[in-house]
Amino acid sequence: MQEYHLLVDSLEYSRELDHAIETATQSIYMQFLTFEADAVGERYARLLMEKASEGLDVRLILDGYYRLIVSDRQVRFPACKPAEFIAVRKEFNRTKRMIAEMAGCGVKIQEINNRFHGLNLLRRNHKKIVVVDWEIAFLGGFNLSEHNFAWHDFAVKVGGTVVKDIVEDFDSTWYGRPARYPLCSDGDFVLGNVGENKALRDYVFQAIDNAREAVCIECPYVGGTVVEKLVEAAHRGVAVSVIVPKRNNIHRHSFWITKYLEHYLKDLVAKNNIRVYLYNKNGGMTHAKVMLVDGETACFGSCNLDAFGFRFYDDLNLVSRNQALVQELGTRLIEEDLGHSERFSTGKTFAPGYWMGRTANFFYRRLFE
Repeated sequence: MQEYHLLVDSLEYSRELDHAIETATQSIYMQFLTFEADAVGERYARLLMEKASEGLDVRLILDGYYRLIVSDRQVRFPACKPAEFIAVRKEFNRTKRMIAEMAGCGVKIQEINNRFHGLNLLRRNHKKIVVVDWEIAFLGGFNLSEHNFAWHDFAVKVGGTVVKDIVEDFDSTWYGRPARYPLCSDGDFVLGNVGENKALRDYVFQAIDNAREAVCIECPYVGGTVVEKLVEAAHRGVAVSVIVPKRNNIHRHSFWITKYLEHYLKDLVAKNNIRVYLYNKNGGMTHAKVMLVDGETACFGSCNLDAFGFRFYDDLNLVSRNQALVQELGTRLIEEDLGHSERFSTGKTFAPGYWMGRTANFFYRRLFE
């Protein structure tokens, strides 16, 4: 039997997470892509150090991403205004000191993916996991930083037998063991993309292929084969809806060509009977990652539904058929977010922009799939 509590946006998430950490009596396991030395990160660093000083087993898995990107800005190359770059470098140095301080105060830390030669520059452990006392877990899209907390996002507080599977996934990363993700014909289960094990990616493809009535996706990054699968589903009569950010954060630290690619993909799916919505609250940025199929199944967690993420990121999602949770995700998240979104309409596309987007999509598919 599973228990779920949907936490929409950072206020609900931090309230529940704070309480869980403060009342922990045995262990706290955390895994994040980003844990920055701003007001949010420093507050959680203090909480972890306090619990470690009480003798709890406190573990943190941290990706080396912070050595590349802090506050959504490049650390190594001045890709922004000089004053902003100086501020980013200062926060990067504060983050290094904060991590060292946590380690010195008894927090067990494993930093992974901190070698940046070749394709290792792109490979990231993208999971966002918290497990407290081996009894409750938090799974979703939140990282511990101010700018992440300012985005629209959600997490689910999980209780029940599936927590054991989340702990096993955390342990597989901590001890460097291969992760295993058995598919379940009934009940709820976790699935991941780890290295060459693409169980989660394959499930997403299969779920869209098997959809009978409706597929609804909210995700900041959608591309590659997922788009192709959604178009095929729409052509066989499935009602397909996609919610994406109106102002995507990826443009802040990626090549400008991604704007043309993103517009091309939105235009492509909209022309194939897929309803596309642009989320315009929270600065226009939704970081929520969820797929609902036929009103019966939900798949949510840290995974982006794009070819780049499928290839280079390690992720963990939970697949649930719990009707109360699926319904709540549909009402409190999807329906609410549709109310804060505007419909994307296809129009006459400026020819150079169209061909740049189409060319970008061609190379995107060849490079990442």
